[in-house]
Amino acid sequence: MNKSRSSMLLAVHVLCYSDLNWIQWFRMQFKHMLKLVKMMGVYYNTEYDRRRND
Repeated sequence: MNKSRSSMLLAVHVLCYSDLNWIQWFRMQFKHMLKLVKMMGVYYNTEYDRRRND
């Protein structure tokens, strides 16, 4: 009883830990994507202004 209980706690702990890592990874990817989108937006705007000025 005690052994299975501790192993269950361990499993829950591992699940929570991996979940936390996954959330951190997801947040990192999201930030990276936002940065890329912002860069693309700036590039597109400058290109648009350049075309409009010509």
